[in-house]
Amino acid sequence: QTLSLPAETFLFGCVAQLTPWKNHLAFLDAAAQIVQGEGNARAHFAIIGGNMWGEDGDYVKQLRAAVTEMEQLSRWWFDVGDPQPGSD
Repeated sequence: QTLSLPAETFLFGCVAQLTPWKNHLAFLDAAAQIVQGEGNARAHFAIIGGNMWGEDGDYVKQLRAAVTEMEQLSRWWFDVGDPQPGSD
């Protein structure tokens, strides 16, 4: 999927199963620190992963809510796949 970001964008990403023990919130905290720094207007962030067993839907909602609270929603991109038969 294309993000349509300017060529000079710095994209930071976290690719992992979307489950609390992967601690995506630490990535969000790091992103919040990056955007507070001077000269970081080109920084954008992506969370890519899946809720493999369909058990962590609330966690995905929690991540989206945390990004919304940061008031940096335009800097974020989520690619959250649904559970797929035969995934492991």
